[in-house]
Amino acid sequence: MPGTRAFFLNEIAEHSLAEKRGDSFPLHFICKLFQACIPASAKETKAEEAGKMKCIIGIGGVTNGGKTTLTNRLIKALPNCCVVHQDDFFKPQDQIQVGEDGFKQWDVLDSLDMEAMVSTVKAWMENPVKFARSHGVNVSRDSQSPSSSRDIHVLVIEGFLLYNYRPLVDLFNKRYYLAVPYDECKRRRSTRRYTVPDPPGLFDGHVWPMYLKHRKEMEAKEVDVVYLDGRESRDALFKQVFEDIQNQFLNCS
Repeated sequence: MPGTRAFFLNEIAEHSLAEKRGDSFPLHFICKLFQACIPASAKETKAEEAGKMKCIIGIGGVTNGGKTTLTNRLIKALPNCCVVHQDDFFKPQDQIQVGEDGFKQWDVLDSLDMEAMVSTVKAWMENPVKFARSHGVNVSRDSQSPSSSRDIHVLVIEGFLLYNYRPLVDLFNKRYYLAVPYDECKRRRSTRRYTVPDPPGLFDGHVWPMYLKHRKEMEAKEVDVVYLDGRESRDALFKQVFEDIQNQFLNCS
């Protein structure tokens, strides 16, 4: 498919310019771009190829690294795209223990209902159309090729501890890990306004040490992740991940 890759990258650049002007990027057009990468044989065997057209993307990494910003851009640009936020699976506050560091242990796996999170992801895997509709996501169909766009489904999973729980790790097609240095992370954290404000000393006493601990554990288990520099521009990060997702569909076809 000569020129398809270059054409796709050009459209990403055009999309970035359009966003700055406040223009929208038509969903049906990105569907056409994906369909251009799917051979006719794949379109003709939808039942067999349906599983290959599903893609689960992880956007993980350090707190205040840019995960939510990148996720929000992806779900607006990708066809039939749903999202799962790990923060939605925090246990009730009265179930969060106080650790030896003197702080409530929010930045550990035990603070999250990971079984429920995995069940949610598997519900999407079983029936992405039903999942999308139940979460208010329109399942789009391109006017020129009604069946093909339904074969393309993306789930973006966003969170700070995505790659330390094996039952979840094994479900991803692509894993991204946003990182920023200590000083930048602390600066960003200090500008955020949380519903429950950070107590004094939380970042240095709990948040950053837990980040280092979990990253070391992830790397020791040799989890395959693509590292992203959270200091890069939003456009650059979006372009890199968006191109990778396009390539994922190419590899599946």
